[in-house]
Amino acid sequence: QDSYVPVPAARACAAVTYMKPLLKVRTVTLGLSLLPNQPDAWDLELARAAAFVSSARRRLEDAGYEVQTTRISSQSFESWVDVSDATAALEAFRRLDATLLRLGVGLFN
Repeated sequence: QDSYVPVPAARACAAVTYMKPLLKVRTVTLGLSLLPNQPDAWDLELARAAAFVSSARRRLEDAGYEVQTTRISSQSFESWVDVSDATAALEAFRRLDATLLRLGVGLFN
């Protein structure tokens, strides 16, 4: 005699999401706080954030949802970049831009 094993509702509905997306996900956003004037820490945090939003996107798409964009969001840049030194601030932004490009992050604010 076969035993009955209940299936959680989310798994039971998974087949429906594979047939037709129930909705389009506009953006998967991760918020993080960057530490002031610590670009090495920024690189590490951004790499972790990029891996997370990429994984979230894949999992949503595997479940049948369309994901339009991913984004990483941080606090206002004045709280983590020394804007009193224009040269240092520009260098920090150039480094940040290079890191984001390397990680494939399209939207950051």
